[in-house]
Amino acid sequence: MKQLSRLFLVCSIGLFVTSLTQPAFSAGNWVETPGWFAVLFGIFALSGAGLSWLANPLLILSWLTFAEKKVSFLFSLLAVIAGSSFLLFTQIIVNEAGGYGPITDRHLGYWLWLSSTIVMLAGNGIGLIDLYSHKTREGKEKNTCPNSKVH
Repeated sequence: MKQLSRLFLVCSIGLFVTSLTQPAFSAGNWVETPGWFAVLFGIFALSGAGLSWLANPLLILSWLTFAEKKVSFLFSLLAVIAGSSFLLFTQIIVNEAGGYGPITDRHLGYWLWLSSTIVMLAGNGIGLIDLYSHKTREGKEKNTCPNSKVH
């Protein structure tokens, strides 16, 4: 299961990188916002729909803490929540003056980006299941003495 969990990590990173090459969303006068632009400059719009940008550092922290299953799971769960929150908003900041425009569409880049968080969460879930199943098996093995008799 450890290798399966690693495969999810690699797929998550691959989906994220691919999302950067695709249009992420359309808003206001912008026909399409490229994924790389949304990741690089989203930090400057950390209000309303821009809060979903926080999924980026959370996802990266999930990747970096992959060996610590519980911590990585928490970061990936928060990344999914933050990334999904973009679906709840109808407007986003579209210019330097802080003006808002309507979110008119979510494109392939957004869905790939969101998928990268979900895939990482799934991989961490598998890792946690593997971790706890090993602990359960080890606990049972410690409590089992083949030569002992119950009185």
